[in-house]
Amino acid sequence: MNTEQGLLSVLLNNPSKLGLVPILASDFEDPTNAAIYQAMVDVQPNSPIDIVSVSEYLETKTGQNWVRAVGLVANAPGSVRNLETYAENIKHRAKQKASREILTHYLYRDGDLDINALTSELMRVGADQSKSRIKSMRDVVTSAFHDIEKAYETKGIPGISTGFNSIDEKLGGLHPSDLVVIGARPAMGKTAFVVSMMLSSPAKSFFVSGEMSERQVGARFISQRSFVPATRLRNGELQEDDWPKLTNGMEILLSKKLWVYDKPNPDIDEVCQQARIARHEHQIEVIYCDYLQKFCPDGRDSKVERVGEVAIKLKGLARELDCPVVALAQLNRNLEKRPDKRPIMSDLEGAGAIEQEADSIGFLYRDNVYNENSPPNEAEIRWEKNRHGPTGYMPLDWNPQTMTFSDNGGWL
Repeated sequence: MNTEQGLLSVLLNNPSKLGLVPILASDFEDPTNAAIYQAMVDVQPNSPIDIVSVSEYLETKTGQNWVRAVGLVANAPGSVRNLETYAENIKHRAKQKASREILTHYLYRDGDLDINALTSELMRVGADQSKSRIKSMRDVVTSAFHDIEKAYETKGIPGISTGFNSIDEKLGGLHPSDLVVIGARPAMGKTAFVVSMMLSSPAKSFFVSGEMSERQVGARFISQRSFVPATRLRNGELQEDDWPKLTNGMEILLSKKLWVYDKPNPDIDEVCQQARIARHEHQIEVIYCDYLQKFCPDGRDSKVERVGEVAIKLKGLARELDCPVVALAQLNRNLEKRPDKRPIMSDLEGAGAIEQEADSIGFLYRDNVYNENSPPNEAEIRWEKNRHGPTGYMPLDWNPQTMTFSDNGGWL
């Protein structure tokens, strides 16, 4: 039996099922079948779908008589129980054909093979492209209401938890397709902050470490979850009661769904490619990048322009994979000249592009770094841009021994 005709037969005899079929006319191999399916989609909003309405619509468009062709399809064998299977088979063959065409195109084109572009195109084929980007009022309102229900069920967090209750409350968690930038000067604890997020959040995470090796990252993880000071781990000065703590910490870590990519100074295109692979193979939900300036491509452009390019590509990656990207960012030295060392937007390298692309921008600060009289356990993050809520200061607790940030509560 012809799968395409079987599907069309079911739809012509059960027109109410048309909206349940996640395929496009372009997915059909036979052009006649494709034309009949598209006619059904076009006719549906204005009149009932049957042999007469579909045939008349096609005759108006082509000037040819379609009664026999549509009648043959309507009388073809097909079972409504197999409608989903028909659609899956048609979509599968369409993806196979599109993939072969892409591979053939790259195989026979001149010049070097662009692996990044090839990977991106193949993953785009694998994604569900059948959903229309044009939404009716019903679609828009229903989608928004589902978010409201989800926020209610998760106690106000429509996105993925950051692991910090106070941040979740104000940002609503991490939202799909969002780019979140966390900026700070060296020694403020940028990496420690993002590690605290990853280990406290239940989401499947992908960590791109452009500065720290696998072993260094692993040591951070172990110290945070075992509560054994990082210096004792590094120097091997472990005490008797540290060993059970390490065992418990390791058990917690091994239950986490987290993957690390630790190549030094990776190019932004390489970062995007690895993230696509991780999304495909491990269904990751959040991407963490340490840090934005480490991914700047070499070239003749200025550093500001290169940082802007990275920000644009990370935002594009968030939208392409439909998952949040959290990127750390280095700040310039301008704040060192000010009496108040708290960062502001202009302290970001490439501030204009980052501000334009990012959905949320926060600045991490510990006053004890500059003022030894300040409490060493106090920290704060100031959200200067927040597309999903208010801006302002938020206090945090800092444990310098295990390099861990945690909730302090409140909103200043």
